[in-house]
Amino acid sequence: MVEVALIDNGVNNGLLMRPVKDKVTVGAFNQIEPDNLCFNEQQSIHGTNCAMIIEKYNPKVVLHSIRILADNGKGIIDKLQPALEYCYQNGIWLVNLSFGTTHFMDKTVIRHVINHYANRGMVIVAATANSGYRTYPASFSNVIGVASGLEYAIDMNLNWQIGVEFVAPSEHEISIGNYIFTLGKSNSYAAPYIMAKVGSILAENTDYNVCQIKSRMFPENYIHPVYPDWIENAWFSSACKVSRASYYFTQKKGTYESCHAQIDTIVLQNRAEYNLYGNYNKHIVYLGEELIEDRAANRHFWCKAQREIQIANSKKREADIDIPVIIFRIDKSLDDLFWLIQLRECFRNDGYNAYTISHRTESVLYDLEYIPVEVCNADKKEILHDFLYWQTYYNQSDIIIFESESEQKGTDMFVDISLVDGQVSADIYYYGHIRVKMIFTRTENINTLYHHMVELLTDESNE
Repeated sequence: MVEVALIDNGVNNGLLMRPVKDKVTVGAFNQIEPDNLCFNEQQSIHGTNCAMIIEKYNPKVVLHSIRILADNGKGIIDKLQPALEYCYQNGIWLVNLSFGTTHFMDKTVIRHVINHYANRGMVIVAATANSGYRTYPASFSNVIGVASGLEYAIDMNLNWQIGVEFVAPSEHEISIGNYIFTLGKSNSYAAPYIMAKVGSILAENTDYNVCQIKSRMFPENYIHPVYPDWIENAWFSSACKVSRASYYFTQKKGTYESCHAQIDTIVLQNRAEYNLYGNYNKHIVYLGEELIEDRAANRHFWCKAQREIQIANSKKREADIDIPVIIFRIDKSLDDLFWLIQLRECFRNDGYNAYTISHRTESVLYDLEYIPVEVCNADKKEILHDFLYWQTYYNQSDIIIFESESEQKGTDMFVDISLVDGQVSADIYYYGHIRVKMIFTRTENINTLYHHMVELLTDESNE
């Protein structure tokens, strides 16, 4: 029997065909406690509806209820980790999350939690937000993301734009006593439908990981674009550090033999390294230029060609990008990735969501947005414009930071950072006119640069 955890706002056993195996809640201090929440006889709330949907389409699964949400569906993301840890400790490898967050500030914390358990074999099915924006954790590569649709299908646009693979029906008929109800359209009620399907697949082979399940559910030869957001612990086949900024994951150092039990991902830089390490049972981030088609069904694989395909297949934009675009030209002798990351953090600390772009393939290891320089050519300008329009829309971005080797005409702001006679200088052009010139004495001046930029962008007299 496949066991499924419903992490939600509780389950009313009186409405199920078979009571859940156990009911727990995450308490005020994030400890696991028995769930003594009382329901009215006919009370059906969100978690109960999700349980009834799973029962309807897969009555053989064994359900567990872990309550971390209030009746209104609101919750605290800190409660997700102890809930998943409870699943891990009790051998529950399949989890339904009919909730998520669209706030960019939550991404890093949730990604770390999800990757920790997914890379240990846990399969998580999550609903994307009804708003349509990028949702965490549904958009992560290590999660099976679901949205509502008329029938079960793969939505290529959602898949390629926000990482949500499947659409599924959500207006299910459920029975409460002698009454039959049809649930309203909601992504929350589409996820349990997919969960029932995943449960059937795991019943055939309980050792399948999230990659193998997706492979079973995708059509043959379907190109499934992922972005390397799944890493918790990685080993590098050769030196790759190009910035003093930190990777978004932990790098394990030593020989592969000494590290293999601790890592989930290998980072490779050329075909020779792929030939040496490509057959190991680990996820792969391939930074090389050579074209490699990796068809292994049991792991994630990323290379720059996937990003190029993702950009090329973006749908047409509905309007022009209406958020500020800042182009940076950073001297090649400087640590450009560090500059971009520090500037993104400055915006983040003030509550701004900056879509921050680099042409370096290695930038994916630093949680930056990678745009291959080849797609910035004039003949692909419209395609890139389409892609960035939808990316910034779905991500609810407030601003675009784009590194370029040359000044781009027509942008809101251009910042030229150069190294002359051992000194770093920055010139800020606003709508084509130089407005600020500054000399850096230490790296902390990045904050000063940031404040100059924000002053120009927010000063109404500049408009």
